Amino acid sequence: MNPENANPRPSPVAFSAKPLGGQGQNGQAHSPQTVKRAQLSAVWRFEALSELLGERAFKPGKAIEFDPVLATPLPLLSGLGWDVGFSGGMADVNAAIAETYRTGGAQGDAAAKPDLLLSQDLPPVVPSEEELARLSDMLASDGMLVLTVRPGTSGMAMSQMARYVKVTSRRLKAAGFAAVKQHLFAKECWIAAYKVAPGSMRGRSIGRGELALWSGAGALRSMPERLLSGAWQTRSTRHGTPLAGHRLANARKAARLRRKAVIAKHSLVHFGVHAPDNAGDLVLFETVRQCIDGSPSSDWVLRDVRAPVTSDTIEEINRSRGMVIGGGGLFLVDLDSSSKSGWQWPCPIESLREIEVPIIVFAVGYNRFRGQGEFPQAFVDSLKLLVEKAAFVGIRNHGSIAALRSYLPEKLGAKLHFQPCPTTVLTELGAAPARRETGDGRKRLVINAAFDRFGNRLQGQYENALGGIASLAAHAKANGWEIIASCHSYDDEAIVPFLKRAGVEASVRHFASSPTSEILDFYAGVDLVAGMRGHAQMIPFGLGTPILSLIAHDKLGWFLDDIGHREWGVELTDHDTGERLRSAFDAIAGDLTATRAAIAAARQVLWDQTCLNRTIVQSALSLEG
Repeated sequence: MNPENANPRPSPVAFSAKPLGGQGQNGQAHSPQTVKRAQLSAVWRFEALSELLGERAFKPGKAIEFDPVLATPLPLLSGLGWDVGFSGGMADVNAAIAETYRTGGAQGDAAAKPDLLLSQDLPPVVPSEEELARLSDMLASDGMLVLTVRPGTSGMAMSQMARYVKVTSRRLKAAGFAAVKQHLFAKECWIAAYKVAPGSMRGRSIGRGELALWSGAGALRSMPERLLSGAWQTRSTRHGTPLAGHRLANARKAARLRRKAVIAKHSLVHFGVHAPDNAGDLVLFETVRQCIDGSPSSDWVLRDVRAPVTSDTIEEINRSRGMVIGGGGLFLVDLDSSSKSGWQWPCPIESLREIEVPIIVFAVGYNRFRGQGEFPQAFVDSLKLLVEKAAFVGIRNHGSIAALRSYLPEKLGAKLHFQPCPTTVLTELGAAPARRETGDGRKRLVINAAFDRFGNRLQGQYENALGGIASLAAHAKANGWEIIASCHSYDDEAIVPFLKRAGVEASVRHFASSPTSEILDFYAGVDLVAGMRGHAQMIPFGLGTPILSLIAHDKLGWFLDDIGHREWGVELTDHDTGERLRSAFDAIAGDLTATRAAIAAARQVLWDQTCLNRTIVQSALSLEG
């Protein structure tokens, strides 16, 4: 941050580096689902802005946003070193910016003008040249203004959008802006304009590379209408086309899962996320079946764990041999599917009572994020009945067991068994590919960051946490390591601007649409994985690859506790995160052979526990051993 802005900002317009809030401007609490969607939208906006700003994104500057909403990208820009703030709206923007940034000599010193102004939800009335000229005066000489217009919230019909954009663009040029570019999305329009710096900026145009964030928009127009509600946001990144294709394929897969299947008495119904956006879930649910199924004659029927549970669903279950729920962090409340039960399987209590076949809960975790509210009473009621009816309840770490027992009477709490995630024992399951070495002898460090619910994960420590990860990558690179950014979800690539700021050029691997074999082959062929996502740690561990956990969720620490190696993790919200990460990296990388031996020993303990549990599960489901 710039020293001239080191003093606390006045509270009416201050932007504090804290998690995206759970309250709106009117003081009313937002639902967990709204906060989750808003944080994800913020990541896509951040990626779009970082591409639009180019190299300027990696240089500390000043940014301000009018009329802030939950889906703001400014917290992540602050992680790149920007001083960020917001004001309450166009009416008082002069006073707010002057107060926040001491512009116009408000504090008796030189003006400190922002380089980036964002304005959202402008009314359908086109801003006057005078209003736009005032915005131009507030910007730095090479500053950028991004106006965002949402027809749905501003009351503007799509038919009015084209005229609004045309008139606004003309007035922007008249008010001292150049290189005006715009694009229509399904639900919003961005108008980006550079301020004209006398003698230097005139005639400048925004290049195609800077507009890469809008590539792929045309491909989305042919998507089914049911996908547009979520897919429009992908247009703000260069991943629009592949992500749209991924979502379309998953929608078709989910539709197939909803179709009735012929269920015989020997069938097993598996409730899981079988059309995932997250590559870790793809590996997980396949491995669950591999871990349980000891009989080649068993027939798995896959069902979406988040789909509504109807009378037909219960009828299907009761025609089968039994049902399996899991694995994964299904005890989570911030998804739309949690409305009926308080967690990801939306089974009403009345329907749960009607299940007559054995219920197996396998390698499921308590997945509540830091800073999230308490589970509702519906979760407590559902959990009690589920545990009471289940033939086996396997929980993936002891931390989750302790958390879940706090909701249960002692008798039911005793039914919770430790069942490690089956991805941690991939080698014992025979799923591990042969280890590969690079031809040039270079070691490979994989960085995996997670940006869904980033406010909960990073707790406002954006620069400390993300800058610390970048410093780890720079340290490894200086020691001759190759750096690879591994993306289990498309938004994981938001770590790349932070790596670039540290001078690290990393290759990027996306796995959201990859088959399991490709994911396993990748993690078996690298030397160390530093990851925020649980399965970015458990999968490489299960393959014998050393790990360094970037702890921003309790589940990562709980996993390290279970294997007896807490030293393989660093809390991202601790002080001096970068120094701690570099120290942990040096300790692990200093003797990779010894680390792999420690992994093998810890994995054997998890495998022994899994074998004991598998005997119980197979007996309950009448499967052959």
